[in-house]
Amino acid sequence: MELLCVENFCAGYGRQKVVEKVSFSVKEGETAGIFGENGCGKTTLLKGIAGLVPGAAGKVYVGGRDVLSMTARKRAGLVSMLFSGAEVPEGILAEEVLEMGWYARLRFLQPPGGELQREKEAVVRELAIEGLLSKYFGALSQGQKQMVLTGRMLLQNTPVFLMDEPDNSLDFKHRHGLLRKVRTMAAEKRKAGLIVLHDPSLAMSYCDRVFLMREGRIADVVCPGEETEEEIAEKIRDITGLVRVTKQGTSVIISP
Repeated sequence: MELLCVENFCAGYGRQKVVEKVSFSVKEGETAGIFGENGCGKTTLLKGIAGLVPGAAGKVYVGGRDVLSMTARKRAGLVSMLFSGAEVPEGILAEEVLEMGWYARLRFLQPPGGELQREKEAVVRELAIEGLLSKYFGALSQGQKQMVLTGRMLLQNTPVFLMDEPDNSLDFKHRHGLLRKVRTMAAEKRKAGLIVLHDPSLAMSYCDRVFLMREGRIADVVCPGEETEEEIAEKIRDITGLVRVTKQGTSVIISP
């Protein structure tokens, strides 16, 4: 079943169009990637889907519901997001940032019940961020901040999640661990994930499909598990130049 549907979507800033006439869908249980050169509109597309680009045109549906016509609070119950460089006010503890994921799940001043607290404990354990919660968010390293923000997104527990460079600032272990985790979550909990990645090897290894973006449009789609090394190399060469693609089990290694 198609859970996220984007139809004829356009977005930009002022008179400058960055994303033009983009249409695609992501199925329930699927993790899809977006790969393209800097400046091609990847982040703008994600922000537009999340309702953060004023004046965007087109339709975005989650489970058949038009999310762009909703209030921000209602939309936050269907779409969660992780963006690199997210700004958080000074003087806030990491635990408070994590609990912002409850924004759409609680009424004003409503305390979280036992079920939400158990979900929070599970997320903290899964991401191994127990030692960060009592620290000020601003004092954390970029990688630590990224893990806390990922926890906030997981705590929001929406059917669709968007991630812009989730591997940014993470070391090797945490980068691969996080991507494995989000792909497993999408599959097991029947969510739809859409992830922007700059490393083609990561995109091809952890995403069921990868949308290739050029000049504000979706130019092609790669299905890494179904296509040969030669087919993948041919499709991505306009972005990466000539590369060698090697499949090793479920991993796809792309090298110059």
